Amino acid sequence: GSAVADGIPNLTFTAYGLFEAAVLGGTGRDSIDITSSSSSSGSSTPSSQPRAISYGIASSSVEGGSEDDTITISATANGASSQPVGGGVAYGVADASVSGGSGDDRISISATGVGSGFSSGLDSVGYGLLRAAVSGGTGDDVISIAAT
Repeated sequence: GSAVADGIPNLTFTAYGLFEAAVLGGTGRDSIDITSSSSSSGSSTPSSQPRAISYGIASSSVEGGSEDDTITISATANGASSQPVGGGVAYGVADASVSGGSGDDRISISATGVGSGFSSGLDSVGYGLLRAAVSGGTGDDVISIAAT
């Protein structure tokens, strides 16, 4: 999912790649790619301070199933640097679970917050995992989690 806000008063603009849902790969070599992007821009006046928040997956589950699967989850939040409220906040996996299942799986999770606020001290932040569980399952798995 993606979302963009431009100068709308007191708005928090939020995008979800997957929310309150489940993705099941089943049998076979699955490739599951979930991406979320949110951005904001606007004036520096207090009445116009949108903030960007992005969730790769939230309150959800993703399971690769059997065989060799690739699961990629990414979230990017681009907060306008001209905003007093600060930069973007991104969550790769929040209140959710990811499982590769059986097989040699590759799980990659990334969260990138961009921008910084000039008056509130709220800079951008990325959370790879927040109250979340990631399991490779059986097999020789590679799990990568990055947040900036």
